[in-house]
Amino acid sequence: MGLGRINHGWWRIVCLFIWGLLVSIPSLFAYENEKSAFEEVPFKPLDTMDRVQVEMGIEKHRFFMGPVISEFDYEEPSLMTEEGRLQGAMARYAFRDQQGGMFQAELQAEWGDLDYDGGFQDGTPLETSTNDYLIEGRILGGIDCLAAERHLVTPFLGVGYRYWNDEIEGRGGYEREISYWYIPLGIQTMSPIASFFTLGLHVEYDLFVEGKVTSHLNHADASLGILYNDQLSGKGWGMKGSIQMRFLFLDRYWILMEPFISYWEMADSEPVRIYYDAAAGQEIIGLEPENNTTHYGLRILMEL
Repeated sequence: MGLGRINHGWWRIVCLFIWGLLVSIPSLFAYENEKSAFEEVPFKPLDTMDRVQVEMGIEKHRFFMGPVISEFDYEEPSLMTEEGRLQGAMARYAFRDQQGGMFQAELQAEWGDLDYDGGFQDGTPLETSTNDYLIEGRILGGIDCLAAERHLVTPFLGVGYRYWNDEIEGRGGYEREISYWYIPLGIQTMSPIASFFTLGLHVEYDLFVEGKVTSHLNHADASLGILYNDQLSGKGWGMKGSIQMRFLFLDRYWILMEPFISYWEMADSEPVRIYYDAAAGQEIIGLEPENNTTHYGLRILMEL
């Protein structure tokens, strides 16, 4: 299983992520001499938004990078489950200005082996392992608002793409590719707890736009070919949440510890004919059954 099999939606997200960074390059150079968040800016009185950003050590441009470890639990009720541990990395870019504008772009990739517990078409039980990788990219935009003159509350919306490649090993195994496009809508908060520590929350609802499940059934039986099932808008939804604990390490480096959870629930996909014999009056229909996914873990990111 190679990265070359990732579909074109993944490359669109990479391009959007790079575009977001390139848009900000001119202002990166324009503000290269900008003072540190904890340094006094002479001859310029700080308004309330400036003061809050200084108090929390928020620079105009921030880059984060670090490892991710998580538990992944996928279920097709009464049919099968896949569960296990994934590991990977995340890169995040965040932009904020004194007028309250917020832009954020992030990319997370994880991989690992999961335990499969299901069965064959004839009902014979099957327990095996799967080889998986999960890639998710998102772009968010929002407006910072002040609460009690010291807490940032940021409503946001954006666009997200999720790609899961799942290869079931052993006899009867095959590869599945599952992709979602969605619109995240939510709120971020950030509060100064001490000069070296901030605490934030991230809560969002994911409005499902469209998806596709590509099942390479020909890996199990060459006569079956490849099955393409569309997942339509209104046939699924998701939610995400995280706690963002950010602290100053060695009086120099900001470290972000972020426990997170993500949940998706999907209805049956659109059915597609796999096999049809008019003479015998036989027809086989294939679809992606209703399913739900719970994904939770921990990110440890360093602000570069």
